[in-house]
Amino acid sequence: MRFVSILRIGWWIAVLVLVIYAGVTAAAAYFRAVEAVESAVDAATRWQKTQRAAAELPPDHTVAVRDDIALNLRRQGIPLDPAKLRVSQSGRTVSVELRWAEPIFTASGETVLAVPLAVSRNIEIK
Repeated sequence: MRFVSILRIGWWIAVLVLVIYAGVTAAAAYFRAVEAVESAVDAATRWQKTQRAAAELPPDHTVAVRDDIALNLRRQGIPLDPAKLRVSQSGRTVSVELRWAEPIFTASGETVLAVPLAVSRNIEIK
């Protein structure tokens, strides 16, 4: 084999490793964010679920859910701009929309390559 062929094969192997690394990192961050959203809604509505108030509308849980999501994501190291976290409640449904960019490579504290991710959940309070 010639030297140039070896370099080309090495280059494509490096590109493949980078793509796999980016995919695994992004998938892990996505699942951590989904877990943070679901646990925040569950924690905020736990008392409501134990009381089983069937006829009346549940209280507004948006502030508690938003604060809990932001705290959980900060603990897990997921970079979050608070402006990109939207929590709303309509009746018995809590809607959460979260957008962020998961950094893959950073240099000197600056993000060089990031994968944009989003989580959108509508959770009904029972």
